[in-house]
Amino acid sequence: MKFRLSLVLAAFVLSSCGGEGSSRLHDSVAVTEGVGIIGGEPVESDDLIATQTALLIDIYSGFTCTASILNDEWLLTAANCVVESRPSALRVAFTGSYDDFRQGLHHEDVREVEKYYVPSIFYETLDQIREMEEQAFEEGRPLPSEKIHAVRDWGDIALIRIKGKIPASKTPVAISDAAISLEEGQRVVLAGYGRRGIEGDAPWGELHKVTVAVADPEWGQSEFLLYNNDGRGACFGDSGGPVYVYADGRYYLFGLISRRMGGMVCDHFSVSTSILSHSEWIQSILAAYAE
Repeated sequence: MKFRLSLVLAAFVLSSCGGEGSSRLHDSVAVTEGVGIIGGEPVESDDLIATQTALLIDIYSGFTCTASILNDEWLLTAANCVVESRPSALRVAFTGSYDDFRQGLHHEDVREVEKYYVPSIFYETLDQIREMEEQAFEEGRPLPSEKIHAVRDWGDIALIRIKGKIPASKTPVAISDAAISLEEGQRVVLAGYGRRGIEGDAPWGELHKVTVAVADPEWGQSEFLLYNNDGRGACFGDSGGPVYVYADGRYYLFGLISRRMGGMVCDHFSVSTSILSHSEWIQSILAAYAE
């Protein structure tokens, strides 16, 4: 089903349309924009992150997001990356950049999407924000961004099932468990294909990574807040990208990049969705599909 986000909401989420950082929801009611990795470094092809991360593309609208490989047939991304698209419009490119995809390179590593799943709480969040927008419109005033930021625990997560299997060169990510927690100031690693600067013409479409600090590990019941300042962090196109924590000598997927918080561009904070908080939902979908 095609589900319209609002234009106001689109201004905050971190998906990207054509790399220009503008929302792909031009004719929707009101949503926020997405983001990309700023101040980071390229992810080399032999980096473990490169083997666990993929580029998500809507071939009709041109929007892009980032996804992590859960297993041979499933990926994790942000709900805001898929609810505006039909599964048949989505492609997952496991190798190369967005330009490579447009030129038809690495076509053997591109998969179609069979189906995606989004938790009901995300649709409920959209309804809540839409009601706030309608009330503000009736009162003849804009909806303050603070009102949007006050809405937490969006459930901004989605499961994507591809047609076929992931390429042999790719590897499922290791998921964090309850034994791993976040602390304020802790360093985490983000990865994504998004914009690499706050300027409108900043380059994008290639996988980059960056290390940032945790601003508030308990910002929500299912979300946490990361610093997105000092020229480092997520930006348009990074939505759905992995947030890694380092524990016991390896990196674990702890969350997914969701949206920006504060400021007009990618220069204050970013909000991420906790994987652990949605583990039961994830397992229920996988179990139901296996039946």
